[in-house]
Amino acid sequence: TPLPGDRIADNSRMQRFEQCYAELSEGGMSALQNLVRDYQITLNTVVQGAWALLLSRYSGLNDVLFGSVVSGRPPLLEGSESMVGMFINTLAVRIRLHDKDDLTTWLRNLQLEQFDRTQYEYSPLAEVQKWSEVPPGTPLFETVVLFENFPREANSNQQRGEKPKKSRKGLS
Repeated sequence: TPLPGDRIADNSRMQRFEQCYAELSEGGMSALQNLVRDYQITLNTVVQGAWALLLSRYSGLNDVLFGSVVSGRPPLLEGSESMVGMFINTLAVRIRLHDKDDLTTWLRNLQLEQFDRTQYEYSPLAEVQKWSEVPPGTPLFETVVLFENFPREANSNQQRGEKPKKSRKGLS
């Protein structure tokens, strides 16, 4: 799902990529933590839902597609706990928006869909492209959501070039 302005008149791709970082105030973070606790969803679900709503709003489509970065090491992959290396992968996320669902029901359903996708976290994007109905050479998605869920202290240390301190507290 492309955003407006991602393409120019002759439909060729623009070479413009941007990253957006956001930091919430303590009050905003507290409100989000209450939301995810009360409705038993994850912050990642809220972020993906917000991105889907934004894509829908700006594209005019009720069926949106974007990439989501995942760990790629599902517990069901036999032997994954003894494998060495990074398993980071990007999955295509398709979200259909329906007017009939209230926000919390919709977010809970998104979380169930996220859980269902975990069995494919190790699938190479090239294979997923082959399995899809998207023609070869056409990108599966135009935008990617990368949700990092680190405690603030660890993130600040990394920005200074220090190793993150091991901590069990953080965002849930």
